Amino acid sequence: MSFASVMVHLDIDEATPENRIRLAADLAHQFNATLIGITACMPILPRGVEPAVELHEAELERQKLSAEIAAKERLFIRLTKDTAGPKEWRSALDLPDKAVPREARAADLVIISKDQISDDPIRSLDPNAAILTMGCPVLAVPRTVSSLKPKRVLIAWQDARESRRAIKDALPFLHNADEVLVTQVCQLSPTDEAKKAVNDVVQYFLRHRIMASAGIMLRSSGTVAEELIRVAQYERIDLIVAGAYGHSRLGEWAFGGVTRELLASSPVCCLFSH
Repeated sequence: MSFASVMVHLDIDEATPENRIRLAADLAHQFNATLIGITACMPILPRGVEPAVELHEAELERQKLSAEIAAKERLFIRLTKDTAGPKEWRSALDLPDKAVPREARAADLVIISKDQISDDPIRSLDPNAAILTMGCPVLAVPRTVSSLKPKRVLIAWQDARESRRAIKDALPFLHNADEVLVTQVCQLSPTDEAKKAVNDVVQYFLRHRIMASAGIMLRSSGTVAEELIRVAQYERIDLIVAGAYGHSRLGEWAFGGVTRELLASSPVCCLFSH
């Protein structure tokens, strides 16, 4: 099991996406995968002006955006020119939150920035919405991280559909890991059922020839996400794998607390599945 195609998103206003491009190129090389770069932005169309002026201003806006997109494409090509294997570039004059999930039909894995570049929905991808609408695993990368060889992986387990999806989506990474730690943070004392569930995950990995260990923690003073991050730092974890919990509220995607906090605060890459 592997990733055959890896897509990396570049925000149109992002000043320094180089680290994430290099990380994506390296992962594509590791998995012998096609590397796809993508950016998207919706033009601002003029309103309340004469038709001739509206057409002229709309054309100027499209030309401006096309130049910005071309600059991102040149950056992608320059930074990946030495990467073996197929490469593609995609762009769209559309809302990033719509265009990127739509184009994700071509990818096994989508790589995005962990941080939203701006609050402008016509120019910036919302990581929250992307993770919950992509339909494939999403790797959220901190700005300072430029490579990922996940030898030590933390599975943030919760016995729910999203976690079950996440461990399957993570298998290509886990096959190359030296250590996989399956951890559940419990609000109350761990039950026999919780212990059985975590041990079942370890046995699942063993059947896939992946060595893993299990641990259940009782939440102390911090939130569940803070406990997971503390474990990740103590264990020198390279990658956190977690289910993304959320739902649509009047057309807007709302995150569960653990997912939102991991996305906001994790110092390492996080692989999310929904």
